[in-house]
Amino acid sequence: MHLKPIDFKLISVVEDCIQNIEPRDRVKIKLVGDLQAHVYGDPVRIEQVVVNFINNAFKYAPASENIEVAIVQGVESVKLSVVDSGPGINAEKLPHLFDRYYRIDEGGFQYSGLGLGLYICAEIIKKNNGEIGVHSEIGKGSEFWFRLPMVKQNSM
Repeated sequence: MHLKPIDFKLISVVEDCIQNIEPRDRVKIKLVGDLQAHVYGDPVRIEQVVVNFINNAFKYAPASENIEVAIVQGVESVKLSVVDSGPGINAEKLPHLFDRYYRIDEGGFQYSGLGLGLYICAEIIKKNNGEIGVHSEIGKGSEFWFRLPMVKQNSM
């Protein structure tokens, strides 16, 4: 995977993603936090991650009326979270979500896909010197997040 890292405003990637995602009439995407935060990374690859997170929120939390995209600037990094109010994910499945070919089969529902989306997201974030994770609780929804550095890292 070849990266072209630059300094960019993270919200610009989020706004591009939202424009390119198929509209959902009943679902509102709410942008909150530090919308002026800049990160250092490959914006094209980061856009892939944001699109995957938002599409997964639509797919796995179809009853959610709101999806929140939050940007929080820390001391050396910026965290982006996509939060839904869906059914949540069992705690024992959380450690495997970013594994290659891992798919959740909740309640007998079959979802399309190969189980590569979150694995690819994790690889993109790692290659951009970031970290990725998930918090989820049954009945309360899920938060998929990543952190990226605000400045160029030596290992790129």
